[in-house]
Amino acid sequence: MTVALLGCTPEGERPATTEDTARPTASAPTWHQDVAPIIGSSCLACHATDSLAGAVDLSTGESAATWAPLIAQRTSERTMPPFYAAETDSCQPRFSWSHDPRLSEEALSTLSEWAAAGAPLGDATTAAPVPPPVDTHLERYDLELTPSAAYPAELGDYQICFPLEIPITEPTWIKGIEVLPGDNAVVHHVQVRLDTEGISLERAEGEPYYRCDGALDGDEIGGYLPGAPPVVFPDGVAMPVEPGAVVAMQIHYHVIDEGPFPDLTRVRLQLQDTPPRHVPRLLRVGNTPGITPLGGMVPGPGGDMEFVIPAGARGHEESFLARFDTPGTWAVFLLANHMHYVGTDARLWVERPERELAAECLLHTPNWDFDWQQLYTVDTTDGRAPLLRAGDLIRLTCTYDNSPANDRWMEQLATEGIDELYDVRLGETALNEMCSALIGVYDLGEVTTEGS
Repeated sequence: MTVALLGCTPEGERPATTEDTARPTASAPTWHQDVAPIIGSSCLACHATDSLAGAVDLSTGESAATWAPLIAQRTSERTMPPFYAAETDSCQPRFSWSHDPRLSEEALSTLSEWAAAGAPLGDATTAAPVPPPVDTHLERYDLELTPSAAYPAELGDYQICFPLEIPITEPTWIKGIEVLPGDNAVVHHVQVRLDTEGISLERAEGEPYYRCDGALDGDEIGGYLPGAPPVVFPDGVAMPVEPGAVVAMQIHYHVIDEGPFPDLTRVRLQLQDTPPRHVPRLLRVGNTPGITPLGGMVPGPGGDMEFVIPAGARGHEESFLARFDTPGTWAVFLLANHMHYVGTDARLWVERPERELAAECLLHTPNWDFDWQQLYTVDTTDGRAPLLRAGDLIRLTCTYDNSPANDRWMEQLATEGIDELYDVRLGETALNEMCSALIGVYDLGEVTTEGS
């Protein structure tokens, strides 16, 4: 798995330097007075020496100046900071996102003007205050669940399950979940489920882990995707858990080199000891295991129900339709699309034919990037969160490029030693494809207003 670094350059090339830019002017923004506060709050969570993308170190004015032209380019293109939930002609969500990292137009102009002026440092003695970087981890956690042994990941593409007992003696409620991969190079993605019956412990037969391709136990409560933050439920929302419950952690390993590579992935839980007002559910839509009662494929242009992306096809679409039949009124608080390397675009929306309300787009990721899948949290504080009721239809359409024009896919094939395109079909490995979405909801009870 690759990591989308800000400053990756082709082998043999050097990053742009301040010598490549114009000389500074008296009115130009400077590092200490204007740029450091932007970089500090929006970039240093990843771009510091010991962080995820530490190879592109932006922690000092001198190091950031080396990357100034590329900073200006990537931010103006809005590929950095990474946030792929786009507002497009076909998707204009009426709600806003919590923790939206996208920079303001003023900040974008400041970075562009700073780079054009030669990345001047300014006067350190009158430096503006630098806010701390956004913390990408749980604010706090009460339990950290760790497998009793590391898993020796070896060459292949498969799922391994880890039953992790929750050491509680009284009923409690889960407020947040964070997965910390032990080895990002081999952990493809992770699903975390709450196994209230201890089925995963029985399957493990006393071992710390077991092979579990397609086998999932319990209700989904969180997980890990590349670039995604922890799952934190909104105010007043928490997941009940009783003594004896088990966290069933399923890790999808994708290993392309000879191993073993010891992986010790952990799960952190943030708890609360008071009952919440609402209880959440995480729903899966699309071609992924465990989506009952949601699901249902939409026939293609030729009426074909088979999921297949022909070799050489560009702009190929696959669609799914799910009927929401749960009683009550449910507020949407979390959204995520999921595809692999052939995917280029995914759009998720809800239709309400039985209530004669207009369709509503929930999430559009038109510049799909497998390495930055992300979880998108709806800002529910302003009362504009989308609502789901029985009879609503959830539609998901994914677009694919199975041609040489898809650089990311061609790179993946080369990594696997495959030199010819082939018809890509449904599957959980990196060489297959999926079209699925995660929808987090919580029960509001019998709300009668018809706002959504």
